[in-house]
Amino acid sequence: LWEELYPKSFGYVISARTVAATMNAIDYFIIYHGQFPIGTVISFKTNSVVGIHGLGILPPYRKQGFAREVMQELLNKAAEAHMHLATLQASAMGKMIYKDLGFSEDFLVRNYTIL
Repeated sequence: LWEELYPKSFGYVISARTVAATMNAIDYFIIYHGQFPIGTVISFKTNSVVGIHGLGILPPYRKQGFAREVMQELLNKAAEAHMHLATLQASAMGKMIYKDLGFSEDFLVRNYTIL
């Protein structure tokens, strides 16, 4: 289900094979609203740093506060686990949510496609 949901938010696939091969080291979450799966997120912990990636909410559920709620939950859990730093990559869509939560912009990542 995670593999099916992820590309609906991001337009590319992280395969079930990759998820299965890394799930002992990386936490993959499906976000639910009631009984309906509405998104995904990945959490990866290294020492006292948590990386939060792949937070995507399906288009019909966007702009309803779900991403902010998920981020707050992940950050609270990280604080409880004595994580001292949280990192992420932000899309243009999510950038303001992260800034509102106290994240700062350190650098710009550019992705290129080879034709």
